[in-house]
Amino acid sequence: MQISNSRTVSIKGHYPYCYDEKFKDALVLGPMTRYAKDLRLMMKILLGDKLTTQLKLNQRVDLNKLKVYFMEDNDSVIETRVDPAIKSGVRTAVKYLKANFQCQIIEHKFKEFQYVITACAKDVFSIKDLPNPLKGILSQVMRTQIWQWRLSNAFFGQSQYSPHLLNYQLLLKVFETLIPDHSQEVAALKKTVTEHLGENGILLYPTNVSSATKHNEFFFTASSASYAVLANSLGCPATNVPCGFDKNGMPIGIQVIASPNQDRLCLAVAEELEKCFGGWMPPK
Repeated sequence: MQISNSRTVSIKGHYPYCYDEKFKDALVLGPMTRYAKDLRLMMKILLGDKLTTQLKLNQRVDLNKLKVYFMEDNDSVIETRVDPAIKSGVRTAVKYLKANFQCQIIEHKFKEFQYVITACAKDVFSIKDLPNPLKGILSQVMRTQIWQWRLSNAFFGQSQYSPHLLNYQLLLKVFETLIPDHSQEVAALKKTVTEHLGENGILLYPTNVSSATKHNEFFFTASSASYAVLANSLGCPATNVPCGFDKNGMPIGIQVIASPNQDRLCLAVAEELEKCFGGWMPPK
């Protein structure tokens, strides 16, 4: 799956939609394909000739000149630990690239990643004018006792509101009232990451802390969303690469992140790592 950097692929016609400029940066789209080689073709179709040329998608990438940064986790004390199988996927990818190319391998800890979940979530929750299904009854729904009752009922399918919707409204209120603005921190982090990666660097990083969770388990691992939201919040392209299965037979993956407008690096590395991991395989 390729998620392009913000404002590259058009979101015209997407629902929901709002006119806050932050929304155009937060919602980014890209293709999902079974085989890595098809991502480049799909991206070119979505972008059109002009942007394809600007992003140099037709140019060959020399992986021997690549700088490969990697992190197995972000060392955050408030987040769920990354599954050992996913950490192993990061290490396997690094070993493969080191053995087959003369690229520069750099194990670098971006210390700021420890705080990504708070900073990036504040950025997302500050978007104005998003369609609100609870408009008009929100104050009643969010009263503490009523909210607790509604949320408990929602978990058992006995509410007209989903637990995710109610939880979102609660988090929205928390971030609005308790969490300070982090836009400067996000901007500084973007500057740090893009300066390190430049025009020929990529970061190998977990896509998530685990394989797909069961329904409503997200409430107990919500902090792990920082792995998925990182590239999105920084305006960077990212490509998820399947790297096998966990101990339960569920598919897992790692992501290839590059600087803004360096999508071609993500795509080239994804195509190469597909050879390493065997690419798409039917679920066990």
